Amino acid sequence: MAMRDACLEVSPPIAADAALAAGAALRSQLGPALPVALYAAPLTGEAVVAGAYQRTQDALSAHALSSGSALRRATGGVTVRAGDGIGYLALALEDASTLMRCPPRAILNRNVRGVLQGLRAAGAETNYFGRDYLAFGVLPGVYVAWARDEQGRMLLEFFIGIERDFRVDDADCAYPEPPEPPFRGRTPTCLTAVHGRSFAFEEVVAAIADTHAQQFGLRFGEPTSPSAPDDEALRGRKLRIREDELSWSSPQPEAIGFVSAGVAVDDAGAIADARLAGDFMLSEATEQTLAERARGLPADDAPLVGLVNGLYTNDAHFIEGVKDTGSILRVLRDALAAAR
Repeated sequence: MAMRDACLEVSPPIAADAALAAGAALRSQLGPALPVALYAAPLTGEAVVAGAYQRTQDALSAHALSSGSALRRATGGVTVRAGDGIGYLALALEDASTLMRCPPRAILNRNVRGVLQGLRAAGAETNYFGRDYLAFGVLPGVYVAWARDEQGRMLLEFFIGIERDFRVDDADCAYPEPPEPPFRGRTPTCLTAVHGRSFAFEEVVAAIADTHAQQFGLRFGEPTSPSAPDDEALRGRKLRIREDELSWSSPQPEAIGFVSAGVAVDDAGAIADARLAGDFMLSEATEQTLAERARGLPADDAPLVGLVNGLYTNDAHFIEGVKDTGSILRVLRDALAAAR
């Protein structure tokens, strides 16, 4: 196996907004000479971190928004807690198949394997059951989500429960009660609770890096300390209510959370804008593609069916966390009804 260079940046304890900013910037380092980059940080303080596509008003309560600790990350998925007792890990890849061949709909399945094996090497019984988390035994212990930019570069973010789990308090959530409990009714946990002993985050990170090196032929240099994110990058993580002129559906339950849609209709009765929001994961270009393909369509059912089926059944626009296009159609129809 030919060796490939990779970089590892390890931060001292740091606030979640700075860690998220550093993780979001990780893909900018990638290229043919550096196809893999890892960033790790033990988190401090308290923060509530929304997924990239969650609609603020739907997902987070007034309590969470007024606390000043609400942040947004670069990847999709559900809201998680980030702060004391949580370890943050960002993995950036030149493309989804950088570590191993990755079918279009197997991004998590393929690319969590290094972290999974690294946690096992560090002494933690860890499993993956095909969901948006790694489990300590059978209980969710590491939340993981992905993002893909227009160049195909991947970012995976892991929130590792070291001394505390990644659950947010009920008081911080605004979604309605789901028909099925999150995480299939399994309560998230942390390494300390499962194993009855402490884990040094630095040792966990070293094991994860070693496993990536051994399994995927990577050559890490000495761990480096990341440069501090600038003020603009930090502000970009702060979560604010997104004001828009769209008419929104109510959130509807889906595979790993909720999904909703917003639309605007012009004076001629055509769709002027359309957006999907919720707890899913997808390529960053897909959000713009939806808006572009929807613009100018008659606000009728048949064009809507063609739009949704043509977009989300395409592997390039694979959406993780939504079982089928029926849910997307329902929330878009509801949003159109609200706009009329």
